[in-house]
Amino acid sequence: MLSFAAFVPAHPILLPSLCREQRTCLEATLKALQEVQHHFNASNTESVVVISYPKKLNNAYGMRFTQTVQGNLKDFGDFSIHSTHVSDYVLGYTMKEAVHA
Repeated sequence: MLSFAAFVPAHPILLPSLCREQRTCLEATLKALQEVQHHFNASNTESVVVISYPKKLNNAYGMRFTQTVQGNLKDFGDFSIHSTHVSDYVLGYTMKEAVHA
């Protein structure tokens, strides 16, 4: 069952480690993101589905079926952020099968 959904901007300029000098221009967006974070934390969500638009796929969406997902911000100049998350690949496979049923 879907317990939480949000459309949020995903731009590196929102990260304090990258654009500290532009924080005043982003105050409303940052406040809204904090509210989304509060509601997300309160929802006790077990799995997260991130839908993004990778330019490499030419107007299509892709789904990763891996046991872990890793990310960093090296391309944006922040070498301090690196994260690894366990993937719910069973949920992804179930969604794929439902689409093709």
